[in-house]
Amino acid sequence: MSTGPATTRWFAGAPVTTLGADHSELLRWAAARLGTPRLDPVPGTTKERHWSFVTASDTDQGRVWIKADARGFAHEVAIVDLVTAARIDVVEPPLALDVDRGWLLLPDEGPTLRALGAVGASVWRDLLTRYARVQLRLVGLADAAARAGVPDMRGRLSLTVLDPAVAAAADPEIHGPHRLTEAESADILALRPALTEVADRLAESPLSPTLEHNDPHPGNVFARSGTLFDWADAVVGHPFLGLANALPHAAVDVGLPIGSPELAALTTAYLGLFADVADPSRLTEDAAAAAVLSHLPRAGAWLRMVPAGRRDFPAVLPDRLRALHEATVRWTQAVQD
Repeated sequence: MSTGPATTRWFAGAPVTTLGADHSELLRWAAARLGTPRLDPVPGTTKERHWSFVTASDTDQGRVWIKADARGFAHEVAIVDLVTAARIDVVEPPLALDVDRGWLLLPDEGPTLRALGAVGASVWRDLLTRYARVQLRLVGLADAAARAGVPDMRGRLSLTVLDPAVAAAADPEIHGPHRLTEAESADILALRPALTEVADRLAESPLSPTLEHNDPHPGNVFARSGTLFDWADAVVGHPFLGLANALPHAAVDVGLPIGSPELAALTTAYLGLFADVADPSRLTEDAAAAAVLSHLPRAGAWLRMVPAGRRDFPAVLPDRLRALHEATVRWTQAVQD
């Protein structure tokens, strides 16, 4: 088992930020792996951020996508390599990859679910039930994924994020007026005993940890195949961490609050895929605990980004920790009641 979130001892060939990096070698690599001199960039497809660079090109062999991950997110390439080698068909098979440098060369799989238009409850129900099946199939890769550099959020390892996240979110130079105050920082750090209890409950779950995509939404699913992509936020941990991160997206798409009957029905459909592992009451309890702990892996993703990247989104990390505080207080009160 690894000792915590991914660090720079993995993926040393990847840059700490892909924004402003020279991607000419990446493009030469892609052309060489395809065996073609033709790489015609597709206008409007290039996205360059601190965490990744992605672009599409038309070639003699059809359209391809070329992606480079920054070092803190390059475990995506390790995941694609690991899952493909295991012959578990839940990722898009790459045309080529370079794990150390965080490079992926992928075929074009068409539009995402999000690109097709409005996403309603029926689409979300299908997405979540597919997602549950993916999580169950990847349970056997949890240990290998952690060894390969995927951030390990099993049990109390998730708490390794807490102190550095609070310290980072209190930095006025990066987070400005959104930063955590001293009082907020103290209140969040005081959550450690409660969060330890939550982590221990999930560690004792009858559900095994899995290789957890951790960001399932219609923009990360191909419409034609239903395959998930973009594993850059993935962690090793309890499968219900992903459910907790999906529900806010679903609430926006459906136009209803998370506590509404329609959203509750989506959760029930998802949990039903795990009925052979645990009884409904235990599944519900685990989902509630995961909803609390899920804020830590998300905070960890922002910690893996260079400070300049967090400066571009100054409210995200502090607000994530405020949400952690609110969720932990609610969970504690519910347990006591």
